[in-house]
Amino acid sequence: MLWCYVHGSELSASRLSSDRSHPHLHLDSPLTPSLVLNTLQPLSKTEPTRACYRLIGGVLVQRNVKDVVPALETNYTGIKEVLETLVKNYKAKEEEFGAFQREYKIGVSIAAVECRGKCCATLLELLACCSSRS
Repeated sequence: MLWCYVHGSELSASRLSSDRSHPHLHLDSPLTPSLVLNTLQPLSKTEPTRACYRLIGGVLVQRNVKDVVPALETNYTGIKEVLETLVKNYKAKEEEFGAFQREYKIGVSIAAVECRGKCCATLLELLACCSSRS
């Protein structure tokens, strides 16, 4: 049972960290769809037939601004929803695991709290930190 909690939390944490570290998915990165949308939205009103380029499946395709903006808005909304869902799932797993720890009186020894010189606040952070050792 403990293994299921730990393994499930590790999978959620690794998925969340890999998605957030990807430059095209990190919503605070300068390469975000929001930057592109902020640039193209005014053009969709003033110059909707202006040519713009979009990378689709590794192929650079020329399109009009009016065709690209709705697709970018949909993609941006989808990315935000997926990241929000991953964060919610991770927090729920962390709370579930905390309840499991309290129920079965599972604790972390002080010696195990520092992993690779990093102080981990929760057991899940500790497990994610220690499992990422190379």
